Amino acid sequence: MFWGSVPGEGADEISMRFILSADRKTIHHLRITATNLEASSGNSSVRLSQVSFSTEATEEVNFPGTVGHLTLGKCDIFDLTFEDEETAHARLVFGLEQPSISSLSGFTVILPEVTIPLEAVDASAVAKKTETDPAIVEPTPEPTSQPTKKPTPEPTKKPTSEPTKQPTPEPTKKPTSEPTKKPTSEPTKQPTPEPTKQPTPKPLRQSDWSTDLPPAGAVDVQQKTQYSYADKETTTSTSSSLSGWTFSGQTSTQEGTPSSWSTTAATSSSTQRVETRVVYRLYYYPCSDCGYHNAFYYDKDHTNKCGGCKGTNVPKGNQKKNWQTTPYSQLSSSAYGGGKRKTSDGWYFNASDMNKGPDSGCDYIKRQYRTIPIETVYHYYRWSDYSPWSDTPVSETSTRKVKTRTLYRYKY
Repeated sequence: MFWGSVPGEGADEISMRFILSADRKTIHHLRITATNLEASSGNSSVRLSQVSFSTEATEEVNFPGTVGHLTLGKCDIFDLTFEDEETAHARLVFGLEQPSISSLSGFTVILPEVTIPLEAVDASAVAKKTETDPAIVEPTPEPTSQPTKKPTPEPTKKPTSEPTKQPTPEPTKKPTSEPTKKPTSEPTKQPTPEPTKQPTPKPLRQSDWSTDLPPAGAVDVQQKTQYSYADKETTTSTSSSLSGWTFSGQTSTQEGTPSSWSTTAATSSSTQRVETRVVYRLYYYPCSDCGYHNAFYYDKDHTNKCGGCKGTNVPKGNQKKNWQTTPYSQLSSSAYGGGKRKTSDGWYFNASDMNKGPDSGCDYIKRQYRTIPIETVYHYYRWSDYSPWSDTPVSETSTRKVKTRTLYRYKY
């Protein structure tokens, strides 16, 4: 038997008593006693001279080892740990619910972790189990009286009464030692099968993280917060509706693709912008033999030969034209025969058109127009899918939504 006591906060003394089995794996008759226990609730308090909670149930424990949680009536014992044969640790919670004493109804005493030194007591002190509480039998002089009752005077008397029967062969064939050996062997065999039948204590298991609240009786409860977020995505379109997107209510304008240049006049409006330009025509006739740029072509009515090879292979249909925006007066050119002027890169124009403008009626100077459409742009948004849950904290902004969840894990 082991027992121990220690002064504790909330009680003058806390004692623990129990019987340890022979194989040192099983506790019998565990009892917790608090002397002069102070119970309080709100502004009320009361002291009890002694409060005891006990159980006759068998609790398995590796010695040294730990019993995670025991309930003794209205006393909960958490993390009862036997470090060795001399010390035990426990966290005790007394719940006092005694309707017969109205002043104690609803009181609860939570004691901090206490360290209780244990002392070994002669197991014979508990050989006689009382009906009241066999687990708290004190070491008294009674154990010393038990060995005095054990001497067997009867065997000494039996041989004196049966000397006449000993010569007979029948008593010799019936050994009297066998019945005496049976009761001695049985008590030794009884404690051995019991520990083998008891399941070995399992260590506390760690649960997975879950959003479910821990069940009653769970210990070492932990919790953490996880985060998931969705980002705001934006886009624009000239369409007044866009599948999968939400119109933000905002619009803007942008210019579309310009049209080709044309001599057809156009005017600006809210839906288009108009650009104009003046273009000047340059030309030449290439020689089919040498490629020389000629101001004139050759045929039966025009006998101008090639200025390069002096040949006649300068057809009219091969004329090359270039409409460009630089006025004739700003080109680098020189006078050429036949009323023509020749640019430094081999193009020709009429010398008479040198200082003419677009409104002069000259066929080789033209005003051109092109239109650029003005389009309405619609602004849209949508939220992305939420990201996977993460332990990394995330802040919410105007372009990011954040949701959180709480996870729990515990030991059981």
